[in-house]
Amino acid sequence: MEQSTLYTLSNVLNLFQIRNKDINVDEYDLLDIAYDMYRQIADLTVLPYGEGIELKVDENRNAILPCNVYKVDQVFRNNAQLDPKHFFIRETRIGINLKKENVGTITADLYFIPVDEDGNPEIDREMGECIYWTYMYYQILPKWTIGDISGDKLQYYENKMYSWQRAASGSLHKQTKNHRQKLWKNKINVNPKTRSIRGL
Repeated sequence: MEQSTLYTLSNVLNLFQIRNKDINVDEYDLLDIAYDMYRQIADLTVLPYGEGIELKVDENRNAILPCNVYKVDQVFRNNAQLDPKHFFIRETRIGINLKKENVGTITADLYFIPVDEDGNPEIDREMGECIYWTYMYYQILPKWTIGDISGDKLQYYENKMYSWQRAASGSLHKQTKNHRQKLWKNKINVNPKTRSIRGL
């Protein structure tokens, strides 16, 4: 199946240079939007899956998750599945409730948001436009609340945002599972590039 043209974060930044040169775009805001969009439009059928990912448990009994984790499926210790009462999931970490002093490491089966070779969320043309219009919508929303722009103009940006979100969702679901599994080598992003990773 034909794949949509892949973008990079630089391609998305270029959209602003071409269309809105007067806007000072924060790269980290775009990354936050990219992660948020994946969490809104993706599902488990299109995301790469990793089994037995080793995670170190720190002195506070927390195992830090890679920042591109979409969902924790199962958690294990010493090759045995942990009972849900012995762990909890909080945003970017798995907390361990075992009484033993030295937990050491655990392993987990995880679904991932695919990332490119730079560790950024993988972006195609549709996702790139989705990020652009979502950013623009939230840029002008405060202007509408104070009456600086009309409701019609806000509606235009809102329609564009939702239209490209639907397009990005359709593109993502057209991509085959085999294509996603090939991203394994780029998959685990252990160096967070955003200020906040939300929605786990």
